[in-house]
Amino acid sequence: MTGSFSLPPAVAEPRLHVAQRSLRLLKTVPELAPRYAEHEKVLTLEHVAALPPLVKDDLNVALAHLRPKAEAGATWLFQSGGSTGAPKVGYAPTGFYMAGVYEQWRPLDRDDVFVNGWGAGRMWGAHFLAAAFADLSGCQVIALGSVTGDEYTDWLAFFASRGVTAIGGTPSVLRLWFAHARAAGVRLPALRKVLWLGEAWHSQLDEDIVAVAPDARRWGMFGSTETWVVGTNTP
Repeated sequence: MTGSFSLPPAVAEPRLHVAQRSLRLLKTVPELAPRYAEHEKVLTLEHVAALPPLVKDDLNVALAHLRPKAEAGATWLFQSGGSTGAPKVGYAPTGFYMAGVYEQWRPLDRDDVFVNGWGAGRMWGAHFLAAAFADLSGCQVIALGSVTGDEYTDWLAFFASRGVTAIGGTPSVLRLWFAHARAAGVRLPALRKVLWLGEAWHSQLDEDIVAVAPDARRWGMFGSTETWVVGTNTP
C-alpha cells in the first residue's frame, strides 16, 4: 500500500495496538457496536482502511458513553465546538499527547523565551497543550493567554525587554499582536519563531511579521479537538 497513509507499513503497523484498543472500546457503545461487529483485528493498514469511518457525531456518542479517564494523572476536559451552541466535551490526559509530537517536531529549545498566547479559559485546550509542549522543550515560558486592547503596548515592551524569541497562538490572536506592534512601531528583533494552531493562517500576518520581527519563521500544528494534532510543518 503506497500513497494512502502518511507512514509506511513498517513504521505504522507496530503502533496499531492503539487502533485495536479503540475498536474494542467502540464495540462496547450500544449505538455503534453493530457497525463494527464484523471487525476483529487491526494488525495492518489494510485492516485500518476496511474499518467503517467514525464521524464527529459518532465520536461524541462514543465519548458520552465511555467517559474516558487517563491511565495516569488527571483527565482534562476541554471544549469541542460550542461557539453557536452548548459545548461538546473532549478528553485528554495530562501532557495532551505532546510527547509524541515532540519526538518529530521541535521548534523550541532550552534557549527560547516563549510567549504562550493561546487563551486559557472556557475549557479551551490549546493553552495547556502548548504549555505541555514547552515543558518538554525546556524553554522559558511566559504564560500570557488573552489580554485586553489597552494592554498590548505594555506587554510588547515587556517582550522586547525579555528578549522573547518565540510566540504562539491562533492566527487571529497573532494578528492582533503583530498589528498592534506594527502600529506602535515596536520591533522584536530577538523573535525567531511563530507557532500557530487552531485556525487557517491569515495572509496579513505575512506583512506584519516582516515589519515587526523580520527574522521570525512560521511553525504550524494541524488538527482539531477531535483528532488532536495530526500534522506539523516547518519554515
